[in-house]
Amino acid sequence: MTGLAEASDLNASHADLPGLSRDSLTARLAAHRRLIMLAPSALLLQVAHPVIGSGVAEHSIFKTDPIGRFDRSYWPTLALAFYCDDSAAYGRDIRAMHKGIDGVDHAGRRYHVWEPEAYFFVLATAHWATEIVATRFGSGLTESQRADLYDGWRHTALLAGLPERAVPEDLSAFEAWFDRVVRERLEYHPSVGDVLEKMSRPRVHAPIPVWLWKLVMWRIVGPLAVWVNTGVLPPILRERLGLEWTARDERWLRRYAVVIRGVDRVLPGPVRTITRVVALWRKDQIMNKHSTCGGVGVSNTAESSIVRLPNPLNSPMPDGPLPPHVDGCFGCGPRNPAAVGIALNLENDRIIGHFTLDERHQGAPGVAHGGVIAAVLDEASGTVPTAMCVPAVTAKLEVNYVRPAPLHRPMIVTAILDRREGERKLHIHARLEHGGELVAEGNALFIAVSPDHFFAQGAEEGDIPFFGV
Repeated sequence: MTGLAEASDLNASHADLPGLSRDSLTARLAAHRRLIMLAPSALLLQVAHPVIGSGVAEHSIFKTDPIGRFDRSYWPTLALAFYCDDSAAYGRDIRAMHKGIDGVDHAGRRYHVWEPEAYFFVLATAHWATEIVATRFGSGLTESQRADLYDGWRHTALLAGLPERAVPEDLSAFEAWFDRVVRERLEYHPSVGDVLEKMSRPRVHAPIPVWLWKLVMWRIVGPLAVWVNTGVLPPILRERLGLEWTARDERWLRRYAVVIRGVDRVLPGPVRTITRVVALWRKDQIMNKHSTCGGVGVSNTAESSIVRLPNPLNSPMPDGPLPPHVDGCFGCGPRNPAAVGIALNLENDRIIGHFTLDERHQGAPGVAHGGVIAAVLDEASGTVPTAMCVPAVTAKLEVNYVRPAPLHRPMIVTAILDRREGERKLHIHARLEHGGELVAEGNALFIAVSPDHFFAQGAEEGDIPFFGV
């Protein structure tokens, strides 16, 4: 297994590399709409890797918004790497989007998303899917074209910040590497089951009536997608995942491919291919806070499809555990008998807290009180100025409740500095998640104050040392 120490290599971006030419074979095939058909099989390969599967399970929005998860990966890659002049932004945004994604998986193994093997495997599955589309559902590729296709994806991996030594040099080396990873590293990770479930029964999207969605998507499109994407998987992985595939299935898949090729021949170019205009427009929709080739944007819906990226805190504190605000704090205080007991950490400009709620925090039977949820989001948000050593107090907190927060289940709360307005206003975004699903999120406004504010409320010298109180 690739060591965590090697992940530091990913900090070095290849800023001088140009983006791929839109006329390159890789760009043309990546922009073909047939590739979307095999996106689920690429995702199955990815989440079967223990590092990627754990990252998706614990940090991704896939369970709550699988289409949003696909959008966040596909459109920025297509727009930035293949269609945009500022190609250096691709690597910067991809690295920033995954900053701080690490933890311990279901089997007790440490993981970090920047492990070079896992990081490259994501783009490796994109190359794999592109070649499958071209060879099984297209007119095929010559050996020279296959080599050119891989060279394009390798170039994209370097744009994403991978070091040269982490990316196989040519197609032959890549095929040996890919076969080894599939054979030795992939497993039935719990995230595999999640992907299969979401693929077979896609989440209902308004304004389509529920009955019509279930009839079309759950009975026709979903089962067809599972069947097609099962059929193209490497046989060794298909067997490992317990997915049945017969000789009869294989014959029918070949007939299905003939139909796809026939339909493709009669479709006009703009329908077959995603144009630069469409790619940049969709990328801008997803990353709507910044202009083309800018930073990563944000969704302002009740259940965000994009996890916001933190602004630098310039914290004098090192990454790691943070002390409680005060011993009697409801959120993190060790001497408060009713405290939530959040264990807060500073990691890469992001506040991350772990905790479990119990009957002291109950609202309806088995779930937490909404006020406690608001308090948790406020606690994490308030830790942002704490990490900055800026005395600040809550001025406003807006909470979006997405689903009930269960008792006796591990929860994760995160908070970031969304932006700073002038000298005193700090806009902070917090998210509460359970099992990879969004439970609630809050947008808070904190106002920087003088330490005298706390003295006026009864604080004594030494009570809040990081605020100078």
